[in-house]
Amino acid sequence: MTPTFSLSEMAAMLNAEVRGPQTTYVGVSDLKTACKADLSVYFSRQWREIARATQAGIVIVEHPLADNLPDTCTRLIVPHARTAWSAVLRWVESVQTVRPAGHVHPSCIIAETATIDPSACISPLCVIGEHTQIGRNVNIAAGCVVGDGAIIGDGTTMGSSVTIHAKTRIGKACFISDGARIGTVGFGIDADGLIPHLGHVVIGDFCTIGANVCIDRATVTTTAVGMASHIDNLVQIGHNVTIGQRVRLCGQVGIAGGATLEDDVWVGGQAGIGGHLTIGQGARIAAKSGVTKSLPGGLSYSGFPAEPNMQRLRKLAAAKRASKQ
Repeated sequence: MTPTFSLSEMAAMLNAEVRGPQTTYVGVSDLKTACKADLSVYFSRQWREIARATQAGIVIVEHPLADNLPDTCTRLIVPHARTAWSAVLRWVESVQTVRPAGHVHPSCIIAETATIDPSACISPLCVIGEHTQIGRNVNIAAGCVVGDGAIIGDGTTMGSSVTIHAKTRIGKACFISDGARIGTVGFGIDADGLIPHLGHVVIGDFCTIGANVCIDRATVTTTAVGMASHIDNLVQIGHNVTIGQRVRLCGQVGIAGGATLEDDVWVGGQAGIGGHLTIGQGARIAAKSGVTKSLPGGLSYSGFPAEPNMQRLRKLAAAKRASKQ
């Protein structure tokens, strides 16, 4: 259960203006299902009717929306409700999480040459290969495989049934969700069949790798994911791809071998990026787009083939006008 917290404590953490009684709250919930003991958030006018009927005891809200809430609701008024809500959820997670003491389950198979920090927790039925390095406070869930020579950085958490192939390097404080496969053989093929892939994968610090993500190792060098990048579920990253820092890849994105995504690129769900292309810093690729050529940074793109979004919309508008003539 979420520990109780006072409104004054939460207001101080968020630097929020309080409008309502000072009291104690227990849980966090959404506007629709919250009860009097819950903290919730309201940050979009599309939820106006739900907000007016909410039973939440306290709601994080921005000033323009505060009057849409019932009189029974105490308001925590902040400049950016989404940001404040994220801070609350992180705080709740931190006080709820009980990190297990260092422990290796006896059912695990651990190579004698593996180096495991005493604070690491390795759950049942894991396999840890030769010359691996498992850092401080690493938490590896059941059924994971860590291949020979792999390095898992301090504070990283791995969900169940994750496979980290040989020579892969995972940074500090990463989260790798269930079923991810990192360092799999790439899709390089010639007339004689599959080409050997002798390279590896490097994941930077503070990255998130979603469930069932596949990241192929390089042919001879490195497939790289930069620091603080976040990859959603079911994403495929081909061999020799280079992903910069703070990149966001939504679900079912596919990136072909040798492509480069520079820092701060965001790619919408089910978009595809061709091989050996470069997406410039800060570019935004809309969902379901198909990228067939390199794109400069700082612009938004959509469609197939992907082109600047405003250019595409003008073409669509012109085609629509022409069809009516």
